[in-house]
Amino acid sequence: MKTTQFWASIALAQITNAQRYPEPTPEVSDCEANLITTLCDYKKPELGTAVASSGKKMCWEYCNDNPPCNFVIFLAGNPYTGTGTCWLYPGEDFDESLGEPGCGADHLSVFDKPVCANQPTPTNGVVCEATASPSAVASICDYPPPDEQCWYDCAASSGASNCLSQCAGRENCAFAVFNALNENSSPYGSGNCWMYPNGTFDASKAGSCDGNGGKPNQFVYENKCPPGPVGALMVVGVAVLFY
Repeated sequence: MKTTQFWASIALAQITNAQRYPEPTPEVSDCEANLITTLCDYKKPELGTAVASSGKKMCWEYCNDNPPCNFVIFLAGNPYTGTGTCWLYPGEDFDESLGEPGCGADHLSVFDKPVCANQPTPTNGVVCEATASPSAVASICDYPPPDEQCWYDCAASSGASNCLSQCAGRENCAFAVFNALNENSSPYGSGNCWMYPNGTFDASKAGSCDGNGGKPNQFVYENKCPPGPVGALMVVGVAVLFY
């Protein structure tokens, strides 16, 4: 009888002391996305395009808020809280050949472009539809700034879309040059924005890209948006840069 009570006490102690793991917080989102596939690995995103995420649905919202985004990958982290990391590939389409399938676990979840019911104000300052996914008319190096001191027409920028948004929000801006100051010389990373009040882009003024390993670090965009009043920029925290 005492032996039975002893083992019963041990079992009860094990149940009482069993570790209790947290339950994932239910996600709420106005966005929906279709699961394309799950992978063990995929090409790593460029520096600055991956962010911590509270869950898969936050990844959908992050993709929607940062165009151009055609797909997004959620890297699973803590299985008990549902948190992880969002991998973004601005301007790219999902390429199955770059992935590694078959690990039998939901390690990387690949989702297509999200569809959101309530479109939030994009964080990159988009002011007209043409600025959401801008297409560069030229990729160059060593183009001259709009003026010698670059006092009024140069500003910090989070990327090419943001740069064109700043240009579109001005009363006079014919075209913009985004200077990629990020490690990958990518138009989707940080840099600065040169806005030209009038005239047209002159390719003959561009220089050589030899100093950047042959890779262009300036991207030219024509402003096709309707003229906007001065001060209509939807950009927060823009700082003027001195050339």
